[in-house]
Amino acid sequence: MFLLTKLERGNLHDVIKGAGQQLQLTVWPEEFIIAPDPAPPGTVVKPPLVAAGDLLIVAALPDPAGADRGNETVTLLNLTATAIDLEGWALSDAAGGRKTLTGRIDAGAALRVTLDGGLRLDNGGDTIVLVDPKGSSIDQVTYQANRVMAGRTIAFGR
Repeated sequence: MFLLTKLERGNLHDVIKGAGQQLQLTVWPEEFIIAPDPAPPGTVVKPPLVAAGDLLIVAALPDPAGADRGNETVTLLNLTATAIDLEGWALSDAAGGRKTLTGRIDAGAALRVTLDGGLRLDNGGDTIVLVDPKGSSIDQVTYQANRVMAGRTIAFGR
């Protein structure tokens, strides 16, 4: 289960409460996603399934010291127990810029992605979206102009 309002994994006890013979939802159904186990134990799945919340955007540097072009970065964090192949993945922003990703990110590792001319972060605030090869949004963060300072990385609390 993934809790959309908190952008983190959860359990049934996070969205329901029970009393006697009754169950009650404690959040709106639109605020969480329930996905079945990807495969029975022992089944080899290629490539590993990645769901919303498995790979997060944890930081961005929209206004590096000096020239922005080629120095802006976005940092990703793999929360899964396996490496994720980034072939076909992309980062995009509110203005429609796009950075295609390649390589891989190891289990539990962070990866700093340096942006090029295809995707430029707006110092006046922006939204960054992480998209998987099928076009599904896996993570999204937004920052405002008041968080942007020259040479300072913005950390997105989770």
